[in-house]
Amino acid sequence: MRYVFGDYSLDTQRYELRHAGELISLGPQVFNVLAYLVAHRDRVVSRDELFARLWPDQFVTDDALGRCIRAARRALEDQPEVPRYIMTTRGRGYRFIAPVQEQPHEPPEDGVLTTVPAQSMPQSPSAGSERPLPVSLPTVSGEGHRHSEEFHLPSRAGEYKQVTVLCGGLADALALAGRLGPEAMHRHMQTVFIVVQQVLRRYAGSLIEFSGEGFVALFGAPVAQEDHAQRAVLAGLALHAQVDVSAPERSQTPAEPLALCLGLHTGRVVVDRLGGDPQRLYTAAGETTRVALRLRQLAAPGTTLLSAATQPLVQEHVQAEPWGEVQIGAAHVPVPMYLVRGIAHQRSGVVGHGARARSPFVGRARELALLQERLDAVVAGQGQVVAVVGEPGMGKSRLLAEYRRCLVGREVRYVEGHCLSYGSATPYVPLVDLVRQLCVITTGEQYEAVTAKIHRWLQQAEVDPDEGMPLLLSLLDIPLETERLAQLSPPERKARTFTLLRHLVCHEAQRHPCILAVENLHWSDATRRNGSRRWSSGCRGSRCWCW
Repeated sequence: MRYVFGDYSLDTQRYELRHAGELISLGPQVFNVLAYLVAHRDRVVSRDELFARLWPDQFVTDDALGRCIRAARRALEDQPEVPRYIMTTRGRGYRFIAPVQEQPHEPPEDGVLTTVPAQSMPQSPSAGSERPLPVSLPTVSGEGHRHSEEFHLPSRAGEYKQVTVLCGGLADALALAGRLGPEAMHRHMQTVFIVVQQVLRRYAGSLIEFSGEGFVALFGAPVAQEDHAQRAVLAGLALHAQVDVSAPERSQTPAEPLALCLGLHTGRVVVDRLGGDPQRLYTAAGETTRVALRLRQLAAPGTTLLSAATQPLVQEHVQAEPWGEVQIGAAHVPVPMYLVRGIAHQRSGVVGHGARARSPFVGRARELALLQERLDAVVAGQGQVVAVVGEPGMGKSRLLAEYRRCLVGREVRYVEGHCLSYGSATPYVPLVDLVRQLCVITTGEQYEAVTAKIHRWLQQAEVDPDEGMPLLLSLLDIPLETERLAQLSPPERKARTFTLLRHLVCHEAQRHPCILAVENLHWSDATRRNGSRRWSSGCRGSRCWCW
């Protein structure tokens, strides 16, 4: 279909936008968004609908859609304040408002399917980008017209990408199906599918295969991720925790056990689009997928096995131990594998900095001197708030690490929290790190030890444990339901939690200067940003430094 509006023409068969006959360059997904809005110009199109139709089975942020809308407006020389083409309806979505004339393509003769000459096709998209989604269907003349189907040109050769493959499946699926019967087994598989989708959405994974025998997910494609191995392992731990809890037969006595077997391997795969569905990934069967599948077959119920390629990438974040060797491939070379025991530390970005030799730290003497001045002001009782801002790769984290090394030997309490790239939908993520460090809570401690440390911290700060304990345990995601906590509305609970934390930190700063450092604040959620403002105002007149 060709749509004409003003001096513009949008051709959904040739994937072209022209202004007065001149071709305008558009990114593939920008074209998709514009074409979808034009085709559905009779109504407001919601953001959720655009995500579902143009980015199915993919994790996409609101910023991605916003960039597409801004790019489309620039191409049309449209202004959001006085729109001529794309109007924003706040809280609802977008609508194309200009008058449009539709000009169907002439059907070809002799029943030949209409295709686009190669020289008129757009240039090959960059790595990770997507081909435009056809909005109208090409037509077939003659007898074949009655049986016309959507037609997609074969995609070009796929591309290699470094990914982490997660293979999973229900433990003893055949025996479980025999005990439960087809209907109950179907409900179980539906539950597993829903949980897998929710977890993969949280960690930005892509589900590429799901069947009664198991599922395969990718991390690091189609969108490249520097921490794809870490995301895959955390997704695996979340799957183990949620699948059995979500089982549909929990009300039965005795409950049927439900557990997953997971295998992870990192390597290169060929990523491409299926010819019949340009929005769904296809990965060529290769060594990486076979290794992950083999590890899944060897994993015991409720466990996750890592390959020797994945373990070094997550060793600073995950507790793992050697679990024998496995022979894979025609060469039958033994490959070590590792059993995941739990989370050691969550932090975004590429791991391995701790054991790797760093390059010399040069050229930041002025910044270090400025930070030292701010610390002197904190010691004198003048609270400080410092923001380190810069483009990725400029050395913000390195500056923070080097400054922390300069604090050795000084009476300064330094605690550090991290906002996670996959944790923006989870509130309080960096606050949990800060509370654990302030209370000296280590990973894997029993419930009694944790509550004892929190109780002692509250008493030292002259806070009633009966009031503060439920709030802090709830923040740490430790179940403790009390009647007093249940009576609080979510806004009241949030307000009391921030007030309590501010009081505790200020009390800590009275004992010795305290530095609260939060990395990757751009990934924080709205709750954390609100808390940052409260803490910033609360550190005035105290020996506390919020970074």
